[in-house]
Amino acid sequence: MPSRVTGLELSEDARTFTAVMPSGRNRWFIIGALVFGVPWLVGYVVLAVVIFTRAGDPWRGTLIVAMLTLLTVLVDVVAGASIWAALYALGGRETLTADEERVTLRRTAAAVSIPFRANRGILDRVEPLSEPSAGRNVPHPRLEFRGAHTRLRFGAGLTAEEAEVLELALSGYLERTSRTSGRPTPSDEEAV
Repeated sequence: MPSRVTGLELSEDARTFTAVMPSGRNRWFIIGALVFGVPWLVGYVVLAVVIFTRAGDPWRGTLIVAMLTLLTVLVDVVAGASIWAALYALGGRETLTADEERVTLRRTAAAVSIPFRANRGILDRVEPLSEPSAGRNVPHPRLEFRGAHTRLRFGAGLTAEEAEVLELALSGYLERTSRTSGRPTPSDEEAV
C-alpha cells in the first residue's frame, strides 16, 4: 500500500513498514562544510601535490604525504564528515524500515548511508516530540521511537502534518505486528 504525502513516502507489506523522508535543512552543517571542510581538504590536496612534486624522488614524496596523512587523519575525517553533513542537509534522505525483528533508520547523502539499528523488542512506541524553544532556527526531529533505554529520533525534514501521518501509520503497523508476534502492545500495557 504505497502512499505519498509531499516529501514523505510510505509503503507497507505483510512483513515490513518503510518510510522515506527528506532530511532537515540545517544551515550550520552547510556553513561548517564551507568554512572548514572544503577549505581543509582543498588545502590538504594542494599541499600534498606540492610536497610530492618538490620531493624529487617519487618514493620520498609518497612517504612524506603518507606521514602527513597519518598526522592529520582525525582532522581529515572531521572535514569529510562536515562535507557529508552539508550534502545530507541539502538533499539527503532518511529511510525508516521496521519489521518484526528490528528497526533501522538509514541517513543517506551522496550514496553514503549511515545506519542506526535497534532490536524491535526494546522499541515499543512512537511519539511526537515537542517543538524546540523559540529562537532556535534549526531542524528539529518530529518523532521519536521510545523504549526501555533507547531513543531513536527522526523526521526533521517533515511538516507537522507529515509527521502526524507517519506517526499514525507507523503506530498502526507496530500494533498490528505486535499482536501477530505475541509482543505486548502499549495499549495492552496501559490496560494492566
